[in-house]
Amino acid sequence: MELATEYVEWFPARLRHILDNLLSNALRYRDPAKGEARVFLGLSGLAEGYELRVSDNGLGMPWNKRTEAFELFYRSAPARAAGLGVGLAVVKLLVEQSGGSLTVESSEGQGTSFVVVLPRYGADDYLS
Repeated sequence: MELATEYVEWFPARLRHILDNLLSNALRYRDPAKGEARVFLGLSGLAEGYELRVSDNGLGMPWNKRTEAFELFYRSAPARAAGLGVGLAVVKLLVEQSGGSLTVESSEGQGTSFVVVLPRYGADDYLS
């Protein structure tokens, strides 16, 4: 874990949902051939907001499947595995509706990194 800022002033329920989905995916798609599953969480403060990075050393995604991962009901796991395939689509929706961005960096067999950039909000944004 690498935290370059001490706190995040953002929508608590949305942030919890985003973190929950990204962290659970990182653990769910671990690579059993690798001895140890590793998940990295990084948080940096930017002038325009916050950068959140969740990376793993898991299975990774083929290059041509990275955009499909954000589609509703897309699942890379077998049909019998738990989950509906809505997690990343909802994360993308929450981030983009808030004015942020979500990108993915992944290579098959090398793991995946999700980078979320969230804009800053202040109390004045809601009091005017």
